[in-house]
Amino acid sequence: MSDVFKKPRVGYVSQVAIGLYLAMGAYLGIEAKSVTPFFFTLLFGVFMSLPSLGLAGIRRGGHFRRIGIAAIAVFAVVILWAVAGFVERMTFLHASRYPEWLSSGDTGVVKSVDDIFRVAEHACGVRRAQQIVEKDGGQIVMRCGDGTWPFARTYVAHLQGR
Repeated sequence: MSDVFKKPRVGYVSQVAIGLYLAMGAYLGIEAKSVTPFFFTLLFGVFMSLPSLGLAGIRRGGHFRRIGIAAIAVFAVVILWAVAGFVERMTFLHASRYPEWLSSGDTGVVKSVDDIFRVAEHACGVRRAQQIVEKDGGQIVMRCGDGTWPFARTYVAHLQGR
């Protein structure tokens, strides 16, 4: 009998993890009175299982090897994306200056605080500036839209005389 038709075994640790994710999903779904938290908890559980599922696929060989490599690659890309987003957010909020290469564009020099809002309205358009942060040296950073980097637009302006 080929390996493809063998029933996969689920270890005790995996059974406990599945049970915990189901229990957390049920609790969150009941508390929120919605099925959405339940499904997001299950999706999170599947995501956190990707490395072990990928390794199992690699060990099994054949076409499961490609699926296993893809699962591990997806997990790694998502984790690296989250780390990059966290570092950018900390830079946006806490660094003394915001790197120009991370921004969507430079809006130039503004003369007063009133001009900042005018420039933000023009740069962001319908999306509106959600956050405006002043950095050292008169650098003004504006985040347009509700999303986070790189999905939201980020513009840099410079306050004249600072």
